[in-house]
Amino acid sequence: MAAFNLFVAISGVIFAFFVLGIHNYLTAHEENSCEMTYMFEYPQYVKIALSENDTKEYPKYGLYAYGEGQYTEKLRNMQFNGIPVLFVPGNSGSYKQVRSLASVALRKARDSRSPFHFNFFTADLNEEHSALFGGVLSEQTRFISICINRILSLYAKNRNSPQSVLLFGHSMGGMVAKGVFLEPTFVPGSVNTVLTLATPHASPVMMLDPYVASYYQKVNSFWEVGDSNRLLISVGGGHRDLLVRSGLTLEGNISTLSTAVPAVWVSADHLCILWCKQLVLSLARALFDSVDSKTKLLSNDPQIIYEAFNYHLLNRNFGKRVASAFYPSNTDFDKEGEWREYLRRQFTVKETHLKKPVYIMVRIVPNDLKHEFVSIEAIGIERRDWVYGCNADLVYKHVRMCETGMNLSNFTKFVPSLMKRRKSVTFNLHSLKKQGFSHVVVRVPPSSNEVVLNIDVFSRQERILQVNSLPSIYSRSPVDVVEVTSVGALYYQLQLPTLEKAWHAANLVFEANCAAQNHHAVATLATDWSSEDSHAFVTSSVSQSLPLKLHLLRPNGIEKSEISHVTLQLDPACTYNVKIEPSPAMILGQLVRFYAPQLPAYLVAVLLLALRAQLNGVAEGQTCIAFHSAIASGSKPYFLMPILKVSVHILRLGPVAKIFPSSDWILLYSQGLDMFFLPLILYCVASFAAYVFGLAIWIAVVVWGTTANKILVRFISRSIFGGFRWSEWVLGTFAKLPWAVAFLLVALAYATCGALALAAGLCFYFLLVVKMYEEYLEELLKVPLRLIKGQRTEIWGRSETFLSELHFHCTGLLLWAVTTGLHAPCALAWARAFPFETRLSPDPSLAAALALCVCAPVLWQRQMPRQYLKHGQEMSGILFGVAALGLIFAPVSLYRLSPFLVAAFMMVCLQQLMAKQILPIPEPSAPAATAAIMEKAETEEEPPADKEKQS
Repeated sequence: MAAFNLFVAISGVIFAFFVLGIHNYLTAHEENSCEMTYMFEYPQYVKIALSENDTKEYPKYGLYAYGEGQYTEKLRNMQFNGIPVLFVPGNSGSYKQVRSLASVALRKARDSRSPFHFNFFTADLNEEHSALFGGVLSEQTRFISICINRILSLYAKNRNSPQSVLLFGHSMGGMVAKGVFLEPTFVPGSVNTVLTLATPHASPVMMLDPYVASYYQKVNSFWEVGDSNRLLISVGGGHRDLLVRSGLTLEGNISTLSTAVPAVWVSADHLCILWCKQLVLSLARALFDSVDSKTKLLSNDPQIIYEAFNYHLLNRNFGKRVASAFYPSNTDFDKEGEWREYLRRQFTVKETHLKKPVYIMVRIVPNDLKHEFVSIEAIGIERRDWVYGCNADLVYKHVRMCETGMNLSNFTKFVPSLMKRRKSVTFNLHSLKKQGFSHVVVRVPPSSNEVVLNIDVFSRQERILQVNSLPSIYSRSPVDVVEVTSVGALYYQLQLPTLEKAWHAANLVFEANCAAQNHHAVATLATDWSSEDSHAFVTSSVSQSLPLKLHLLRPNGIEKSEISHVTLQLDPACTYNVKIEPSPAMILGQLVRFYAPQLPAYLVAVLLLALRAQLNGVAEGQTCIAFHSAIASGSKPYFLMPILKVSVHILRLGPVAKIFPSSDWILLYSQGLDMFFLPLILYCVASFAAYVFGLAIWIAVVVWGTTANKILVRFISRSIFGGFRWSEWVLGTFAKLPWAVAFLLVALAYATCGALALAAGLCFYFLLVVKMYEEYLEELLKVPLRLIKGQRTEIWGRSETFLSELHFHCTGLLLWAVTTGLHAPCALAWARAFPFETRLSPDPSLAAALALCVCAPVLWQRQMPRQYLKHGQEMSGILFGVAALGLIFAPVSLYRLSPFLVAAFMMVCLQQLMAKQILPIPEPSAPAATAAIMEKAETEEEPPADKEKQS
């Protein structure tokens, strides 16, 4: 028992750390947030009529057009002459969520007097829970395909009618938009571009039913085959999105997070991403840049649309239009301008009220490692063309200068900033020297505003540093990366080759030592394999640390040179101390983010092993042990975990993989989520969670059981019979005839949905356990009376019997509750569709509900579990095997857990119903004991008259 207690203690500690990780996951986000998009006119949603057949087939869905002000009148008259965009809402999403982007696009077209505008349509999908119940995905996809054809028909009479619709999907709406391409009614070419926000493309957040798994497999298989005529653009929300892990969104022709979008640089939660002002403006600009200026429609060339979104979402380095970012290759310089060349490697130039251009020259010194790189930051230069490479071979008025230069401004990047607009470039000077340049020239145009140039020439060894290891979860002291930065330093890069796994996390802290009042520095974490930048700022009023953690783990098979790195854009007027601090809470938060959805599989395994431990004792003639004792004695990770690891390894082998279904561990390995100690950690967390749930069940039975029973009695009495005695009689009858309750549950499952029947069965099972507990209390109250009568043996025998039954049924109640929880999304889907149809179709919970209802008459018997049954060892092996199979095949595919649970219920009920009892043969006892037994038997056989004479 000492080992068992140690296991429980260790599980409790790991569970406490896991709770700390949940807290970090829910609360640790970037301090910078989105601004709300404001609408100045009241929105109107004009319903678009569908055909009579479509309306009858999809009564719960609808199609609307968005309008504001006078523009709404044209929509009501069915006058559409814009560019069609169809919004597809996601999980529990409203069709009114199109408002932000649609309103901004309408006002942009009106304010800029654009010759074209966008017509935003939106689909009402009844706010269905498409992320939790995949049965609606195919129906939604068919309806969206019908909407596309209907929208294009509205433009049929126009001279220049559009031939395609841009699909704009949020959350699961993005997957529905992708699935449209597989519909039989889909017309090729009617959709060329799909724009998605916070859509989990790689895999569903939780795979709760086979329909969502099948839908993902079908859609992603289609999109894996590239097609140059269609585009997928995906934007994720970053760490603030607690519903969809942003690593799942990074797929498509263009994929990024909002934190990496130029001029956005903030994280957005799952709903905020729809109305985040910074992001909505960037998307609206990309839409307008995707229009063909001749046809006033979306361009038929996917490359043009790609370049528009690529510029605004990834590589914007100048204006608000793509056309403004085309740089001339060569430029002639003004000889009459002011030419300056500084010999220092770090310097700052500040100018105000310039009347003629100033050219700042940075000399390229060949074969000098101290002059290997240059980083230039510009503040206040609004010109597009501002930095060049040239050969200074002209002397004019005793000044050395360049006559022409090659434009290098296309390498400009916007610097994330909390104050003033900043842009920067970084060049390898030795590479420029090989191209024949002698100088890098910065052109400062005439301006009345203040212009600041920060220039930093440095060597790779000095500024590009490699951090070979991050602090571990056990570390207490930080790692000093740069004790004090160089005076006047502008640029540092920290390479993090070991930041590649989910549990790799730490905090980068850079503290300023500065006398300047308005200093500004920013640290940016980026990876070479995805666009998921995150930022932290240090200014005179703000001091942030940079979380070093990943959204998309380093994919298998990429080059070792592709790593994570941190770029520090510093203020030259300050010096900084840079260090990496350990963050156990952040590591735990990352584990929760990536691995928490797998916990149900481990919880089921723990519960099955606890049931196995209880039945093992009962098979040997012992009473059923308590649930918590069963976890301590039966949930031994050192038996199950090795079998799990070996089985997973065997299933990866080619010949074996062809025979058995695909293991979820293959998927985890492909995503880089396979960790050696992962099963043990999750198993310990699930073990202590089972302890907590078991304790909660007992508290519910003791505290709320009687109250719940009274409430149900009153409900039946008032609503059905009108009398209190009748309702008690009905409940008592049902408790004695569980097959009648099972029959009613089967009828309920067929009439509504299986999940509702499971929920009703759970409530009845709970009341049954409450009734057992009340009888157990009554039995305890009779103890003093029986002690007075001398019936000690009967006292303890009856009490142990009641307690044994109560322990077994508490475990059964927990397993029934888990099965009900796995199918709870079906109940939500049924409730959402109830005004239109009373029966859920398709219903993945029906089979499980029918199976448990068949088992219920046996499971709810008061004499359960029976002792000394045959096939006890076989039943123990079956339960152990079911628990292991659940961990092998269902940690990700959670819908596979239900068949395993149902199989366990059925096997237990079959054994309890059909197995024969094998009573043990009593062993020969000692002579004294034999004499005592004989004497007791003779005493019991004496007639009452003889007993009275003896007394």
